[in-house]
Amino acid sequence: MEYARMRPGQISAAVSNGLALLMPVGVLEYHGQQNPVGLDALIAEGVAKRVAKEVPCVLAPTQFYGYSGQWAGGVKDGEVHIDGDALYGYVKPILKAFYAQGWRKIYVICHHQGAKGVTMLSYQRAASEVAMEYAHERGGPGWSESTNVPPGVFSRIAVVGDGEFSKIGYAGHGGKGETQAMMALCPGTVDLSVWNRDTDSRWARDAGEATPEEGEQITRAIVASWKKELTQMQPRWPLPSPRQLKWHDLEVYGFLHFGVNTFTGKGWGEGDEPESLFNPTDFDADQIAQTAKEAGMKGLMLTAKHHDGFCLWPSKYTEHSVKNSPWRGGKGDVVREISEACARHGLKFGVYLSPWDRNSKDYGMPAYITYYRNQLRELLTNYGPIFEVWFDGANGGMGYYGGARERRTIDRRTYYDWKNTWEIVRELQPDACMFSDGGPDCRWVGNEAGHAGETCWSTFNRDDVLPGVCNASELNCGQRKGTHWLPAEVDVSIRPEWFYRAQDDNAVKSVQALLKIYDESVGRGCNLILNIPPDKRGKIHENDVKVLREWRRVLEATFANDFARGAKATASDTRLFNQDFGPDKAVDGDRETYWATGDAVTTPELVLDMGKPVTFNVVRVREYLPLGQRVDSFAVDAWKDGAWVPLASATSIGNQRLLPVALTTATRVRLRITKAEVCPAISEFALFMRPAP
Repeated sequence: MEYARMRPGQISAAVSNGLALLMPVGVLEYHGQQNPVGLDALIAEGVAKRVAKEVPCVLAPTQFYGYSGQWAGGVKDGEVHIDGDALYGYVKPILKAFYAQGWRKIYVICHHQGAKGVTMLSYQRAASEVAMEYAHERGGPGWSESTNVPPGVFSRIAVVGDGEFSKIGYAGHGGKGETQAMMALCPGTVDLSVWNRDTDSRWARDAGEATPEEGEQITRAIVASWKKELTQMQPRWPLPSPRQLKWHDLEVYGFLHFGVNTFTGKGWGEGDEPESLFNPTDFDADQIAQTAKEAGMKGLMLTAKHHDGFCLWPSKYTEHSVKNSPWRGGKGDVVREISEACARHGLKFGVYLSPWDRNSKDYGMPAYITYYRNQLRELLTNYGPIFEVWFDGANGGMGYYGGARERRTIDRRTYYDWKNTWEIVRELQPDACMFSDGGPDCRWVGNEAGHAGETCWSTFNRDDVLPGVCNASELNCGQRKGTHWLPAEVDVSIRPEWFYRAQDDNAVKSVQALLKIYDESVGRGCNLILNIPPDKRGKIHENDVKVLREWRRVLEATFANDFARGAKATASDTRLFNQDFGPDKAVDGDRETYWATGDAVTTPELVLDMGKPVTFNVVRVREYLPLGQRVDSFAVDAWKDGAWVPLASATSIGNQRLLPVALTTATRVRLRITKAEVCPAISEFALFMRPAP
C-alpha cells in the first residue's frame, strides 16, 4: 500500500495492525552517463515496492532530495544538493508526524554514501530526537523509569543504509552493482550505449559488466532479507539461553541419592560416619542406568557428596571417601562407573556437590571454600560432559567438623562467594546448567512434594535469591515480571525418603501418583528430577523398577498418537498474512515452527477440525521458547451440539502446559488466548488419550 493513496481509515487500520512504514530515501546526483540521477532513491523505492508485494506494509512517499556534496558531479550533471542542517529540519517534522500517528515500525531505507554520509546522519539525528522527545512527553522527567514509555523506544525508527543487515547491498557508485540494480528494478532507465569506460568516472568503469540477470539475483536476496526483518517477532524478555533451551528439552531425569546414608538409614549424615560403612554388595551401574533409560529419563544426577561429606570418588583432597572404604578394595569410583554407564546407555550425567560439609574441619572458614572448589574442579574435569551441577540450599548447623562436634553457621549470601564458584562451572563445563534455589540457570520449585504452582512462570528476579536464601512460595510460582529466565526444576523422591531404607520397600509411589507428579511438573513447564535411590546392593530395587516401567508405559501410550496432528487449522489472525506463521504450524509436529499473529493481536483464536470425531482426555499446548513466555492465560473449548463448550483454562504455558480434561469426543476444538502482553507464538496444540494405569 502506498501511503499517499490511502484513506484515513486505512491508515488507522494499518497502524493498529502493526504494519511497517517504509520510507525510501536517496539523493539526486551523478551516477555515470548511463544511469538516471535519481538512482539512489529509485533503488530504495524499487526494493521497498518488491518487499511490499511479499509482506503487508506501507510505502511512504520517496524522498529524492538529500546531501550530494557534488563530489561525483556538478549542477550541470543534474545534481541537487541540500545542506545537512536544512535536510534535518525538513525530515524531522515528517518523522514526528508519522510517529504521532502511531507508527512504531518506521524504516528509513537510505541508499546513499553509507552510514556516515550526511544524508544518513541527518535522518538518524531526526529519528533519535523524535524518539527522545516522545519519551519525555510520554513519561515526564525521569522517563527512563516510567511505565508509560515502552521498552526499546529508540529502535522504533530504524535508519538503514548501504549493506546494513544485508538489506541494501548494491556496491559501486554508478558501477556494475548499481547499474544492474537499475536494470532489475527500473527496466528501461539504463542506457549503456552512452557509457564510456575511458571517459566516465573511475567508480563507473565496470558498469559494462552489469547484467539484468545478476541484478535480479541480488535483488531477490535483498527482498528475502527484508521479508525476514519485517515478519520476525520481537521477543518477550527475558529469554532462555542456548544451554537452558537444551535443558528444557530433557524434561525428565533421575536423581541418585547414594552414600553412607544408604547404610545408616539417615536422611542427613552427621559427618562422623566411618568410611567402612560404605560397602555395596553388588553394585551395578549398568542396572541403574538401564532402569533410568527404561523409565524414559534423559539423564542421571548423582550425589557425589552429600552433607555428611563422604565422597563417592577418590578425591585427593580428603580421606573421607570411597578410597578408604572396603568396596572394590578401596579402588572403586562410583562417580566414574555411573558416568560411564550413562554414556553407554545414551544418558546425560550430572553431579550434586553439597556446599555444606559436616565432616570437614574447615567448614565455616575461608580454607573450606578452596577445598570445595578443588573438589568441584575434580568432578568437572575427570568425568566427561556434565549436563547439570546441583548446589543444595542446606547450609550450616550441627556437625562432626573434624571432631569439633559443634554448631557452625555461615552467612549464606557471602560465605561461598557464589559468583566466583559458579565461574568454575562456566569455565570447565560451559554447556552445564547450574541448579540452586536461585539458579543461575534453573531454580528450586519451592517444595519436595513434586508439584509446581498452577501458575508457574519461567522468569524470576534471580539476583534476589541464593542457595538457602529464598521464598519458597515465590519459587513455586515464578514471577511474571522477573528479570531473568530461571525455570523451575521439580525434585521429588519415588520413596518417602531421599536415601534408600528397607522399611520403605512397600511405600514406593504408585503409577497414578507419578502421573500426577508428571502433570504438575513437566506439564507446568518445569523439568522433573525424580529420585530413584540405589539400595544397599548398589542397584535400583525391584519394586521401584516395576513402578517406573509401568509409569513409562502409560506415558508412551498417552503421547503415541496426537489426534490434532495434521488437522485443518484456521485462525482469527495470521501474522502479516504470512503462511510461515500460519495456524497449521501448531499441528505440524515441529517445535521449531509456530503459529503467530500480528503484533497488535493478543487475544486470537485457533480452531482445529479433525474431519471426524476423536476422543481425548489430555490437551498439550507449547509456546516457542526462543521468543519468551508470551501468553498470560488461555482456554480450550470443544464443539458440541452446535455450540462451543469450555473444557479447560489455565495461565502460564512456557515449554508446555498439560491439561487433563474429562473424556471428550469432538470433531472440532478451539484454543483461545484470553490474555497476552504481546502476540502469541504457539508451537503446538495437541490432543491425546491417556489410558488407565
